[in-house]
Order: sequence, then C-alpha cells, then structure tokens
Amino acid sequence: GKWHLGDFANAPQFHPLNHGFTSFFGVPHSNDMSPFPLYRDHDVVEADLVDRTTLTRLYTDEAIKIVEASANTPFFLYLAHTYPHRPLAASSQFKDRSAAGAYGDTIEEIDWNVGRLMDTLARTGQDKNTLVLFTSDNGPWYDGSPAGFRGRKGQSFEGGHRVPMIAHWEGTIPRGQLCDALTMNIDIFPTLLALAGIGLPSDRLIDGLSMADLFARSAARSAARPRELFFYHQGTLESMRSGEWKFIRTTNHYVWPMPVNQRLGWLSRQTTGPLPLLFNLTSDPGEAYNLAARYPDRVRASTAVMEQWDESLTQNLFGLTSAR
Repeated sequence: GKWHLGDFANAPQFHPLNHGFTSFFGVPHSNDMSPFPLYRDHDVVEADLVDRTTLTRLYTDEAIKIVEASANTPFFLYLAHTYPHRPLAASSQFKDRSAAGAYGDTIEEIDWNVGRLMDTLARTGQDKNTLVLFTSDNGPWYDGSPAGFRGRKGQSFEGGHRVPMIAHWEGTIPRGQLCDALTMNIDIFPTLLALAGIGLPSDRLIDGLSMADLFARSAARSAARPRELFFYHQGTLESMRSGEWKFIRTTNHYVWPMPVNQRLGWLSRQTTGPLPLLFNLTSDPGEAYNLAARYPDRVRASTAVMEQWDESLTQNLFGLTSAR
C-alpha cells in the first residue's frame, strides 16, 4: 500500500525492506505527488502509474496472497490504502455506486475489500488467532465528514485527528464492545509487542501504551488512562489533550470552512478567534466554547507541560535512553 514514511524512490534508506519488512508492494507516497511509481520490493512495476482505479483491489489481492501463504506461520501485515486521499478514483465496479460521489465510491470499495480480507482469514482458519486493527491516519478532508467535531485534516481540533478504530479478534474480543479510552496510533506498537509476549526496547523511550487490556470483556467503556497527548504540525507543538481538557496554543494555515480569496494566515486567526484555546471535551465535544479566560490557572499549567515536553523532545529527537 501507501508507505509515505520517507520517499524511498529518492532516498533508498527509507524503503520498507530496510525497516523490518520482508516484502513490499505499493507506492512511496500519496497519489497527489508525482511521479507515482508502483513497486514490488525494490523493483519498479510501473514508473508513473496511469490507471489508479484498481489500487484498492491490487493492494488487497497482494494482502490475500500473504494471508493464504501464512496459514501455519505468524505474520504481520500492514495494509495502507491510498484512498480516500485525493485525487479520488474508484474501479468500474464501484464508480457512481454510492450516494456520496467519488468519495463514497472509494469508501465502499475499501469496505468491500476489507470484507474480502476478513473472509480469507476465516476461510484459512486464521480468524481466531489474528488481531485485525482498522483505523485512519487523520480526520477527513473536504469530501468527508468529521461527524460533528470541529475542524478537518491538518488541524489540531478534534475533527483533525479523532478517528474510529476497530479491533477484531474472533473469539477473543467481544463483538459490539465500545471503549472511549484515550488512545493514539503510537499505542499500536506496544500493543502488538505485549500480545506477542515481547518486551519493549530498552534503548529508546516508547511514548505509546499497550491497548491489550482494553480488548477484554471486563474493560470499562471509559477506562481510565491518565496521560497527555501532544499534537504537532510540521515541527510545531500546537496542542495537548489531558483527560477531558483540550488546550490549543497555536494554529496553522489549515482552516475550515475554507473561505475563498483570502490569505491563509489571516484566515486562520479569523477562524479560530483569540488564542490560546481551552475546551472541555466532555461538555463541549464540538470545541465551540473557549474557556481560556475562565480558567487561567489551567492555561498556565497546560502551557508549562507543553513547553517541558517540547524541550525534552528537541533535546532528544530520537528518544534514546542513553541521552537522558
């Protein structure tokens, strides 16, 4: 699928095969970047992919082959679909099928192909010993809906990064269970290690927390996980989430809704209002009421925590324990 963790087409050190993977089929970056080459391992299948309507099926076909070949072997599969990143494209089977335009078409195609993959796990008898995690890397762009939350992709508002995550493990994770514990994609790594019985690396700091305990039937819907989560934009620490509180000390040029014919910097200030912003997400999940003036002590405390965190990160970018 879509790698986008370093453009290995121009910098080979970022290639997935140099980072623990034993095979790769996909593209180095998102589909709005050119050229758009398709790779199999280190080999270029197509230098600049012309027909992009079949990508979702192609990725899934490759994933199914891996699952079928791993019936008696433990495996880790990372499937990152290109869509619904713009520009959108669906295959002829799904084009104009949904009531939500091209965006809906790509979502329906992903849904169908996820079903193919789940069917393969069941058919090969691996559904009861395979954990499947389905999630997104960020909130929606123009075409999608943030489901009542404020903001879109690229912003520190909830609509920019609050996404669903579905965990499925037949016979182990109860169906229909809901959990609203505070988690992040950085939690996936320690979760998989914990479930595999592997300890965390000792040579580096691991920011994530294992979610394994949240998968059990006894896990409370509102499981207590005291922690702070920090949100950056292009190297700038913008906001922090701590429990029910969300603190935003600065914003960037991404704005929503997007007015026209205006300078982005000016628009950002007009869209957010005076900074900083403080929201109580329990009473105000839509982040409509800035409470910064009402709770100056919390603003000062949040600012101090963010500054301390940012300083610790900049002094030890690689998180090496030897740098303590």
